Amino acid sequence: MIRQFAKRTWRVWQTVVLPVLGLVAMAGHCLQAAADPYPINERPMYGGLKKTPEMQRADQKFISAIKAKGLSREEGAELTADRGWQLMRKGDHKTAMKRFNQAWLLDPRNGSAYWGMAAVVTDREGNMERADDLFKRALVIVNLTYVIKFANFSSIVIGRFRDGSFVSSRPHL
Repeated sequence: MIRQFAKRTWRVWQTVVLPVLGLVAMAGHCLQAAADPYPINERPMYGGLKKTPEMQRADQKFISAIKAKGLSREEGAELTADRGWQLMRKGDHKTAMKRFNQAWLLDPRNGSAYWGMAAVVTDREGNMERADDLFKRALVIVNLTYVIKFANFSSIVIGRFRDGSFVSSRPHL
């Protein structure tokens, strides 16, 4: 009897509740996208919207230009995010968001890109809820990056201790 109840409940969830929740979520996303007064390239992560073929070609051209300069996507993302921060300091939120989006396009694991998007959203819109989500993404990425860098450094130090080549710069007591 309990199994039959569970099966019926699951069928109701599958056929009614989950589709309704999906429609509500889609409607919310569409309303937010429709309510956003900024063009797609001035929204964080391009607003999660589908790009036109022209925009996709422009993205590929930008990525190719970064590679043509001999930079990796990660290096290009760092430079592009740095440019975004320069523009933020000048108060040019419009172009800064475009640069942070390009940094994100090059490397979605670039914490500075998320951080910059959050800063633009905070300054430009005062939307703390939206900015908080972006700040949290940045913090997760930045913290993970530092953990990885520390682990790499630690493995180098441990390796030098093992082979006897580690020399401390601190005086021995």
